[in-house]
Amino acid sequence: MNRKKLSRIILGISILVGIQTTAWAKPVKTTFFLNGEERDDVEVVVKNDVTYVPLRLVGEELDAQVEYDAMSKKVTIVKDKEKLEVPIGSKQGALNGEEVELIGPMFMHTNE
Repeated sequence: MNRKKLSRIILGISILVGIQTTAWAKPVKTTFFLNGEERDDVEVVVKNDVTYVPLRLVGEELDAQVEYDAMSKKVTIVKDKEKLEVPIGSKQGALNGEEVELIGPMFMHTNE
């Protein structure tokens, strides 16, 4: 897989995925497709007309390593030689050390 395509996949994951529910995020039960397979077993979050799915689920389905550092409050996604780091609450991240901007800030979703 070439670097540009993988970068788009990783950025797409980070954009489409939510990790803290707040007053403006609404958990819903819906069906979506992941790797060509229909999934209805996962609660997603709709925020500002964007559907967010769990980052860890998508990352692991695409064979990426997904980690969360509670001390720094940062999510790291690694796939092959690509590494994306995004702090929770930020739209700014780093893809292989180069600054990238996401459509919206990374957030945490809890089931409370």
